[in-house]
Amino acid sequence: MLDKKALDRAEVAAQCPHCGHQQSAVFGQLKRDPRVTCLACGDAYDTEPDKLEQQIAQALRSAQQRLNRQMKRFK
Repeated sequence: MLDKKALDRAEVAAQCPHCGHQQSAVFGQLKRDPRVTCLACGDAYDTEPDKLEQQIAQALRSAQQRLNRQMKRFK
């Protein structure tokens, strides 16, 4: 599985609640400072790093399960 350092370097999508613009952000930076300024409209908003971490973990588990299923086909 992914270690904490790799998780901190992961890029995640942050969507502006004001204009809907999506931009990438580095997860480790969001943990330290969850405030993001939208590159499109300039609105500043807070993200939820704990929620993002849960979503990343779920996505990684799902990807690992898919990979395991694919690997079984080659055995």
